[in-house]
Amino acid sequence: MFLPPFPTFRSVRSAPSGQPAVAAASLTLCRRPSRQRPRAAFGLALAWLLVLFAAANPARASAPTNGGIAVSGPVLTWQGTATGTGSAQGESTAVEGVNGDTYTLTVSGTQASWAGKVITIKMDWTVPANDYDLYVHKDSNSGALVASSAGGAPSTEEAVVIDPSATGVGVYTVHAIYFTTTPGADQYVSTATVINKPPAGATYRLANYLKGGMTFSSNYALTSPVASADGEPSSRTDKFGNHYVAGIRGVPAGVDLWYYDLQPLSLTFDPFMRNPIYRGQPDSFTASESTQVGADG
Repeated sequence: MFLPPFPTFRSVRSAPSGQPAVAAASLTLCRRPSRQRPRAAFGLALAWLLVLFAAANPARASAPTNGGIAVSGPVLTWQGTATGTGSAQGESTAVEGVNGDTYTLTVSGTQASWAGKVITIKMDWTVPANDYDLYVHKDSNSGALVASSAGGAPSTEEAVVIDPSATGVGVYTVHAIYFTTTPGADQYVSTATVINKPPAGATYRLANYLKGGMTFSSNYALTSPVASADGEPSSRTDKFGNHYVAGIRGVPAGVDLWYYDLQPLSLTFDPFMRNPIYRGQPDSFTASESTQVGADG
């Protein structure tokens, strides 16, 4: 049986920076072997439909697709346009315009001119159940990974910081991943802002969120000398790194207080928090002294 030629097409390619993305589909005609099952006609029709769909639905990037930033600014804003969801393996399963989109950020100036400045890139959305991830690469999405933020739900933001004085000026791509989202709704909005770089030795730092690879110990029950149970537990850490756990016993006893010694040079250092030290009831009607409960160490 003779069958007409059938089309195949290559994948969609992204357009150069500053130009709208287009579907670059090319057709190659070939012939099937002479013996085919009847369903070959259906495959031919489906292939033609895919070609028509690609032509009518070019790959989407963010809106706008690109922007430039200098040491003096400005603040840049863009939003997502992808229509799908479900990039469960992050960037490796993201399809541009379906469950991922890209914003091209061009950083001007020289590396030296960015000394003392960094760029914060933040992604916000409304519904905490949605889960977006954020990756920043140098030059292209296949280039070196500069920063990433891939926290899980519930959340309404992801944020990273890039330092052009260290990673260079030029083109960066901001790759948004629709990990688990409601298709076509609650699109993220992103901003890029220049801020002062924290000075060396500052008491605060720039941080990137780490997803995965973290383990936590099991819960540990605390007991007081008298009460069989406390309510509304809470925990606090003071400025010296000492950690306290409290539970409400009720009037007139007040709260029960325990202390964990997290001082590395202490003889009772307890890094795994398995040896709570009972400190009494600091707000009871008894004559407990602040030194007894160990206020601020």
